[in-house]
Amino acid sequence: MSNRNIPASIRRLPQYYWIVKKLRHECEDYISSARIAQELGISAARVRSDLHQQNIYAENCVGYEPAYLLSALRHVLGIDCCLSAVLLGATGPGRLLLDGNCLCECGMRLAAVFDRLPLADDKEVQGMEIQDFAVLPAFLDQFPVDISIIASPSFANNQTCEMLSQYGVKAALDITDTSFVCAASSSLMVDKFSLAESLLSLSGMLNQKRAGVFSSTTPA
Repeated sequence: MSNRNIPASIRRLPQYYWIVKKLRHECEDYISSARIAQELGISAARVRSDLHQQNIYAENCVGYEPAYLLSALRHVLGIDCCLSAVLLGATGPGRLLLDGNCLCECGMRLAAVFDRLPLADDKEVQGMEIQDFAVLPAFLDQFPVDISIIASPSFANNQTCEMLSQYGVKAALDITDTSFVCAASSSLMVDKFSLAESLLSLSGMLNQKRAGVFSSTTPA
């Protein structure tokens, strides 16, 4: 699945959010763009520009008040909107996602879990029944869902994409290691996370560091 050209500035906002959450107990009254930039190895000007695009402004010469900055980022990122999500694929990466606290941290509510039944292992996850994928259209027809998380390669296809879009799902995250690309005609906003790609990126960075050609301050 292909992403819908999510701007790099938007992709950095969650990083700013986690950094501010960490620094708010370590800093004094204000957090500077330089301090945030230091955590990410980018320029302070880039941090200020990203935040300015979202109408988030620092106080002259002092920086950002932590509570204000966190509140503004929560609003921009939709954390307070309580979006609903469904998970397609209850094993593998899907189970790892649920065993963590990721959805809750992002302000999302898990509405249901689907897979191709019967499953050899558990019939429920976190107290939630694992439902047959065949009943997903009926579920979506009754319960509005904002985001679908595709965690099994068997669901990473155009048919699933079109069905989700048809029933009003607005976005999907593909966390499978497939090369599938969602059809350009689909109205679904799709992003992809690849574990293999992340591992290879780390491997490449390590190789560059061994060769002496990579610096932690290389611009993003």
